[in-house]
Amino acid sequence: MGKEFEVETIERRASRHDFVAFPDYANLPTIFDRVKLLLDSGRSLTLVEYFVNGDPDPQLHIAAGLRLEEIDSRRRWHEDHAKRTRGFRFDFTRTRQFGLFVDARHDEGALALRFHQKQTATMIRIEGTGGGVDDHIEVRAWNEHGVQVVTRIQLEDRNASTATEMLGGPHAVMMGRGWVDPNDPAG
Repeated sequence: MGKEFEVETIERRASRHDFVAFPDYANLPTIFDRVKLLLDSGRSLTLVEYFVNGDPDPQLHIAAGLRLEEIDSRRRWHEDHAKRTRGFRFDFTRTRQFGLFVDARHDEGALALRFHQKQTATMIRIEGTGGGVDDHIEVRAWNEHGVQVVTRIQLEDRNASTATEMLGGPHAVMMGRGWVDPNDPAG
């Protein structure tokens, strides 16, 4: 008669190509593993940060050509059992960092509700597993001022020379809409 509602585990959700979660104390280890999978792929990274506050032309902060600093993954993970907090941080070249830290106050369901009510909460979307052309990590967090802070890490340099040769020769350039050959009149 009635169907049982089955909640999908974080591990099953994280196994998908497109993974969305609201980081909490219980699911952060799984999120860390998925983030690590992308960032440890050996590809260079572009970090883009901006605020969503109604400005139609947000100021973007872009750091391109970043590489993951070599470090033991155990040093990336931080946990304080007494305070019931945990988190992770990845360091990039040129002193840039990316990380998430949580406490045990709210579970994922409560954090999802808070996020959709534009209260302090974070959502992470991870696309891909490290080998795709559009693999990225995007974190959206509402701060205490009602402003959404967006951090996107785009994986770069996947077969860059092959893609250039296939899509327009050695002088092709990447534009907003994709690869463009400057010698092609259709541009």
